[in-house]
Amino acid sequence: MRAPVRALAGITAAGALVAAIALPSPAAEADKHTTAGAAAAKWLAGELTDGTLPGFMGADWGLTIDALFALSATGRPEVTAVADAIDAGGAGYYTFPIDANTTAWIGGATAKTLAAAVTAGRDPKNFTGRDIRQATLDLIAPDGDVKGQLRSKNTGNDGSNTFDQALAVLGLARSGGVPPDAAVFLVKQQCPAGGFRLGGSFAEGSVTCTDDSAIDPDSTGMAVQALLEADKNGIAGAKAAADKGAAYLARTQRADGSFGGSGPTVGSNANSTGLAGQALAVSGNTTAANRAADWVLAHQLSTQNAGKATGELGAIAYNKESLDDAVANAVDGRIPDLQRDQWRRTAAQALLTLAKLPLTHKPVEPGPGPDPVDPPSETSVPSSSSSAPPPSSSPSQSSSTQPGTSSSAGLAAAPQNTTGSSQQKKLAQTGAPVTEFAVGGVVLVAAGVGLLFAGRRRSLR
Repeated sequence: MRAPVRALAGITAAGALVAAIALPSPAAEADKHTTAGAAAAKWLAGELTDGTLPGFMGADWGLTIDALFALSATGRPEVTAVADAIDAGGAGYYTFPIDANTTAWIGGATAKTLAAAVTAGRDPKNFTGRDIRQATLDLIAPDGDVKGQLRSKNTGNDGSNTFDQALAVLGLARSGGVPPDAAVFLVKQQCPAGGFRLGGSFAEGSVTCTDDSAIDPDSTGMAVQALLEADKNGIAGAKAAADKGAAYLARTQRADGSFGGSGPTVGSNANSTGLAGQALAVSGNTTAANRAADWVLAHQLSTQNAGKATGELGAIAYNKESLDDAVANAVDGRIPDLQRDQWRRTAAQALLTLAKLPLTHKPVEPGPGPDPVDPPSETSVPSSSSSAPPPSSSPSQSSSTQPGTSSSAGLAAAPQNTTGSSQQKKLAQTGAPVTEFAVGGVVLVAAGVGLLFAGRRRSLR
């Protein structure tokens, strides 16, 4: 009987050895993704001009801040130049004079600039020429149905969305503490299944999400990360809401590891996968995070798959169609100029799932080296509308009639922006609302021109 036992033991050992060879170790997965993230960051850094990324009318400050997040997460040295550029020229991104007596403040852009300051290790009390932390605090509604919401001021469209709220919570949590009401309002955007809606302007009685069809995976990824930071500030209930959001992402991840957004971005894409994958990584959902990172890696141009796009190694495609088009149709090794904006926006968000660091954080150790070849006291947050999410959910937004109630204290007039155009059209980008204003003699009136808000994040199709 001993011989068969020994033989069985040998077979078992051999099987284990084969399994060990077949399955990559967590360290190998991390190294693969880190290398890919470094390559994407190198490509993105090559797109900078004087520390900024271009838009259609000068520097695109929202996209430049996205690049700051990405370059910081991968330890790129260009972070200093990018932060310097934002500090010098970015004030007009979030605030501008309407007339001699009135100044407009854009909530999401203000919060995003605060997040940029803390990411770059700059003083949030003196960034872009003002106390950007206090400016963000002054835009938090002090009372009413929208108490705790980040609100724009004098823009004609005061409601900020869940992206904006998450950026405010992140920036405030990492610069001296987040007001509990701001975290509470963010939790209210969590739908019964655990995902978060994009939100924005809320009709009376709909400040809390009760409809799972409103869930937006991108907003969920942002909210999860923001609430994890709020938890570090000692806000009770923030971690539970973040964990529930992360569980929703893990449960609804597509079979190939990807994510899509909502509405026109519902198809699998690298922006949504980057944000969701980053949230999965920092919330401890390692297997799901690695699957998301693998999907992004498969859409990155490399020496093995670049085809005609040999001059774009490290760039990440928005989706398979964009990848195939670049491989087949790049000219002289380059993606055509009219398509580069999409690739820049994609790289800035997609590589976040490769870096696996929380948004606004940077590596503790020095960066990847040479370019790669290829708290306040504990405060309770109410639980979201359902404590037991259903096993699945099918991933409107109502307009707000609630006037803004945020304080104007501490909001000073913006200095003149001398770097690029401060009033440019910005295509969708992470979390910051987007504004287009003609300069020179045009007066903004609430019932007239208004603001153009793209409200979200990301890639031009």
